[in-house]
Amino acid sequence: MQSDFDPNKPSNWLRLFIRSNNKNRSPLRHLLFLQFLEVDTDEFFNMGSIIGKKSISKQYTPSFSLNERRNKWVKLLEENKDASRSQLKDIGKGLHTWIVRYDREWYEEVTPKNQSRKKRAESVDWKKRDEECLKLAKEAVKVILAKEGKPARVTPLSIRRAIGAGRWFEKQKLVKTHRYLEEVTEDINNYRIRKIKWAINEMTKQGLSLTPYKIKRYAGFDAESGEVSRLVSHILEKS
Repeated sequence: MQSDFDPNKPSNWLRLFIRSNNKNRSPLRHLLFLQFLEVDTDEFFNMGSIIGKKSISKQYTPSFSLNERRNKWVKLLEENKDASRSQLKDIGKGLHTWIVRYDREWYEEVTPKNQSRKKRAESVDWKKRDEECLKLAKEAVKVILAKEGKPARVTPLSIRRAIGAGRWFEKQKLVKTHRYLEEVTEDINNYRIRKIKWAINEMTKQGLSLTPYKIKRYAGFDAESGEVSRLVSHILEKS
């Protein structure tokens, strides 16, 4: 009936029949199994109760006392004062796992948080960084002023963009850099004068007629701005 099996092979059908719940079982093998158990089919199907799997729980008994493990963890903290929690986990390994699992509240009380992040923040040499940023800022101003085409205003933002730095570039801790940014920032009036002079110079090269209206348009100013018109007229009179 193709139901013979070798008891030494773990894949024999009888072992799979008993242990695997997702295998199809042929009716023939059901009957063979009932015969093996010496149970009649009527008796089997008329049973009043069925005993299934029983779960067995094990009570964990630590091999060391709680105080002993706490003392070991405190000693580990003292020997690795600058270590982060993840580093302490690697150093302590089994001890860390036990403390976190069975004594979590105490672990949170005694174990420092984010030590490595604080150490990195404190290790920044702001004086050295200030000198480096000051040098970059001076180079950026030269680039902005030498830029071809319509002039760009010199501001902390334009300097920072020219360098490609983040907002940290304007931190107060960069004392010299911050002072330099304040000194070189163009006020709106000086910026307008520089744009007007640039427009006049470019129009002269191209042989264009110079009128306040045309100069304003060439420089990119609002044609209705009376203040800019007066400024253009004043510059034309002096030139």
